[in-house]
Amino acid sequence: MNSKATIPETLSILKIGLDFQTGVYASFAIVLYLYLKHRKNASRLPLPPGPKKLPLVGNLLDMPKSYEWLTFQKWAQELGSDIIHLNMAGTSIVVLDSEEAANDLLEKRSSLYSSRARMPMVNELMGWSFNLGSMPYGDSWREHRRCITREFHPNAAARFQPHVHKATHGLLRRLLDEHDDVLDSLRQMAGETIMSVAYGLDVQEKEDPYILAAQRGTGPLTAAAVPGAFLVDALPILKYVPEWMPFAGFQRKAKEWRKCADTMLNLPYDAAMRNIKAGEYTPSFLSYSLENIDEKGDAAHQNFVIKNTAGSMFIAGSDTTVSAIGTCILGLLSNPEAFKKAREEIDRVIGTERLPNFKDEESLPYITAVMKEGLRWRVVGPISQTIPITHKLFAKYHYQVSHIILKLKMSIEATGSLRVRS
Repeated sequence: MNSKATIPETLSILKIGLDFQTGVYASFAIVLYLYLKHRKNASRLPLPPGPKKLPLVGNLLDMPKSYEWLTFQKWAQELGSDIIHLNMAGTSIVVLDSEEAANDLLEKRSSLYSSRARMPMVNELMGWSFNLGSMPYGDSWREHRRCITREFHPNAAARFQPHVHKATHGLLRRLLDEHDDVLDSLRQMAGETIMSVAYGLDVQEKEDPYILAAQRGTGPLTAAAVPGAFLVDALPILKYVPEWMPFAGFQRKAKEWRKCADTMLNLPYDAAMRNIKAGEYTPSFLSYSLENIDEKGDAAHQNFVIKNTAGSMFIAGSDTTVSAIGTCILGLLSNPEAFKKAREEIDRVIGTERLPNFKDEESLPYITAVMKEGLRWRVVGPISQTIPITHKLFAKYHYQVSHIILKLKMSIEATGSLRVRS
């Protein structure tokens, strides 16, 4: 038997050895970092109550994979506190579970708590830094916000009502023909509305490439934005770990998901720009914004802001629209008396010869109340965006500047019962 290894075999053995050594050193460095971070965060002043924490990792292993707001609410009830504290491998999370706590911190001190927490996985690795909803407060955020409010203030937003009418009528036809696929019909309507309003694009009835690209882009975002979903959010230094490392699966996922985000951002924008340059386009947020570009300013940068803002619209309006309308349907089906009153009001005001439109809103107070109650009854976004803490003392508790805040909107805005008042 030949005991001599070939050169490729020798190199392979050396690589395995180096990978193992690198993994050991990296693991040791992570443990040391967690220990030092834990000691740095130690304080003589009390923290808010929270579930029992393990050494170093804290509550990282306690975090649910879905419906996390229900777990937060359960912990708050068990601890008898409207403010609870979680430790995610050294990064603290403060959860607010009452209107009083939220108002004291987020309304009365809004100048201190108007930003967004750093999310390395989402913004830095997955490429979602363009999203207005996750931008930190500052000049860039203000610039993007001006861009969207200029085209969507109440008077200007009326220009987009024909887009909504068209998508809504399409939804009603689909519900008549395919009444078993209500959620799919709602998703199609939401996607059609956003693509039309944002870019002036017409979409296909099924398997539309723009809607599919947007869904593939936002799907991973929903999972990655959950606090504690990825260790790199608690240990930002991990973003520098090479993707070939044994425990760097998050890097490989981020690389794949970044491609989805890029496609979502660029595919509809490029198509809309081709239509605009050809002079064959439907007026939209994009076309109106391009008309308002300041010729004395940096045109390329203004285009960049417009593109980012348009790209943020699907994540802001797709699932929220589906959830809001779906909740109203559920509420009406579970409350026949409210359904009967709503139908009677439409028949009395509109008749049976046409469908309601925006001009009828003031004449339909009960329908308006039903929609508002649906938003309150089952909150579309049960948890607020993560907010970084910049002040150290509140409500007799001590916080570190590295803490972030989550507001449980479900607890604050909903009681679990359906109430409709005309």
